[in-house]
Amino acid sequence: QLGNIQKQLYNVEGAIMFIDLEIKKMEEPKKID
Repeated sequence: QLGNIQKQLYNVEGAIMFIDLEIKKMEEPKKID
């Protein structure tokens, strides 16, 4: 069970990082172009 919880926490952290990057892309379109 501990292994499953650790996997879920890792997935949540990865999702938060991904969403944060997507938000930054939307807020700063000029830097990507």
